[in-house]
Amino acid sequence: MEGLRIELADQKTIEKGTEVLLEAFLNEGFTSFIFDFKKEKTKRYLYRAFLLRGKLNLEAGEQIFLAKKEGEIAGILFLKRNRKVPLGRLLKIIFPDLFKVFPLIGKIRFGNLIPGLKSLKTREKLEEPYLTLEAVGVGREFQGMGIGKMLLQKTHSIAEEDPEIKGIYLFTADKKNREIYQHFGYQVIEEKKEKGITAYHMFRKNQKS
Repeated sequence: MEGLRIELADQKTIEKGTEVLLEAFLNEGFTSFIFDFKKEKTKRYLYRAFLLRGKLNLEAGEQIFLAKKEGEIAGILFLKRNRKVPLGRLLKIIFPDLFKVFPLIGKIRFGNLIPGLKSLKTREKLEEPYLTLEAVGVGREFQGMGIGKMLLQKTHSIAEEDPEIKGIYLFTADKKNREIYQHFGYQVIEEKKEKGITAYHMFRKNQKS
């Protein structure tokens, strides 16, 4: 696409990228199930939580891709190899932002918390090593331009360049998203129904593994 490029996020660009991710996730199945957006400042505190997650991923050496169109961030994708952050570095990152995120607890729909957490876990045993597509989002004004497709294709090419990688795992609580991912070769390995939420655990096999 003309004027569009994909680059890695860093500590300077992750804040703007998180804004795009937050807007994309406000109506996402799991997020809207767990958090009450009718309460004041829920969106603000969730942004801080997403930003902290992004900073931790970067510190662990995980890849966060930004799709930029004419210099503006249009989309973002979190790709994980499930690396660990050493405890000392972990605490150094968490403590400065911990109290900024803590009020998010008061925005949780506690009646939905247990079924929501249960939906996150799959009984299927995934063959390692694999990548995890943790999150992907496209800004509202950029939707319908194929940006999500380009981010997914970037992810798939990374997996297929490494013959040891068995595939890519993801979780979604949206039927519409499930259908989109199926179009790109992901298969439902478990459909998990809990009270009030249906989760789809999906896997795309690496053809070169």
